[in-house]
Amino acid sequence: MIFVALYYFNSFHLQEKPSVLYLIVGMMFVNGLIFHITRTNRRLDALVELLDFDHKNQGDSNNSKDA
Repeated sequence: MIFVALYYFNSFHLQEKPSVLYLIVGMMFVNGLIFHITRTNRRLDALVELLDFDHKNQGDSNNSKDA
């Protein structure tokens, strides 16, 4: 929204040079994408650790799988 307002009110003469705006928006998009990928990777790692722990717990105990 900030970039739309800057472009609409022609702050920093962005309407004559929109490439500056595209560069900033592109950098924000790439940073957001990297942040999203790393968070997804962390969540998957945590799920795999829980799954391994569960398999180890079930293999070591004599309990039924329902308990």
